[in-house]
Amino acid sequence: MPVIREDRRKKEHWAGRLFGPVRRLLIFSFLLSPFSLGCAGFWDEVTRRDFKFQSLFVHPDPMVVLRDSVDGDERAKALRALQEPKQHGGTDDKQEVVVKILTTAAASDHQLLCRLAAVQTLGRFHDPRAVQGLVVAFESAPKTFPPNTANILQCEALKSLGATGNPKAVDLLVRVVREPPVAADVADQEKQQWQDRHIAAVHALGSFPQSQSAEALLHVMRTEKDAALRNGAHESLQTATGKNLPADPKAWDELIHSAGYAERPRQDSSPIIKLLGWFTP
Repeated sequence: MPVIREDRRKKEHWAGRLFGPVRRLLIFSFLLSPFSLGCAGFWDEVTRRDFKFQSLFVHPDPMVVLRDSVDGDERAKALRALQEPKQHGGTDDKQEVVVKILTTAAASDHQLLCRLAAVQTLGRFHDPRAVQGLVVAFESAPKTFPPNTANILQCEALKSLGATGNPKAVDLLVRVVREPPVAADVADQEKQQWQDRHIAAVHALGSFPQSQSAEALLHVMRTEKDAALRNGAHESLQTATGKNLPADPKAWDELIHSAGYAERPRQDSSPIIKLLGWFTP
């Protein structure tokens, strides 16, 4: 038996020496390629202790993973991989199943990674139930996680609400933007969490040219002392309206309250933005 163990140890040693350089070369080559841009999941995958080379080329059915696996990383990856059936020729029944899986995970999964993955995926869905699922995810986060962790999930839910482009998302975004500042004597961490949520909501409102969102952004420009929030509100107004007005609340007030503003569709001022829109999922 000792001889067998020693032989196995030698094989593992040489396998490690062989695979180590291959793994490093693979990572280095990918990072130099244009495909590495925006692919943070690749780094997470290859640096896992249980990483397997073939997993880069073989992608299991996410529905099977979600049914059979209890591994948090695997489930989060599967949730991110889910596509909206109705956007790909799927049936109403499959749409119902996938939406339910995502909204349930976003609101009640015990692992933060899985909730974040579900929230991010819901942001790509056109189904109106995605908005309600994101609202529930936002409101349920503090009931499950400590404040700092819950805040991360809430900010991601706000970003995804903006990504949906569904006008029903505006109510929660406006509510967050109009929340009064926290008391001056609270901990710095709580102040930072308040600011993080507000910045996320302000940027998300840039997806909505409706009067309700414009009024909320104008309110931030008029009242907020923090320069980052004021600048964010100005940028979102420019994005939502396609108008390149200066950071002057009076100028924006005149635009927002001009006749027919609510009916004006947003016009992207940059041809690059229009081009990128073709590649945005």
